[in-house]
Amino acid sequence: MNSIFIFCFVWIVYGIAGILGIQFVPAKYRGYVWTKDYMRSRGIAFLLLGALWFLFGLAARCFSFDLGSRIGLTFLILLVLGMPSIIYGHRIDRKYRSMLENEGKD
Repeated sequence: MNSIFIFCFVWIVYGIAGILGIQFVPAKYRGYVWTKDYMRSRGIAFLLLGALWFLFGLAARCFSFDLGSRIGLTFLILLVLGMPSIIYGHRIDRKYRSMLENEGKD
């Protein structure tokens, strides 16, 4: 149960770092005009993931949901709650990858 909160804390802090512009960026995305926007978008994705998992952990703790005995159900719920962040991150990656390819063609 506490491990969910640890992951949430790490993802929320990393998301805030991305929004502030101090997140790690792969080398191929550095040095462009849109790099700051890329970092902020990734920060939002990590923040979304951390916030949704935090709300689940909080709800599980409030309603005394035993996460240890129901590992499969917990994994499924966390996967479903992570889908908005995964989809958003995938769309961001496709958008900026196409921008990177267009900059390379010019």
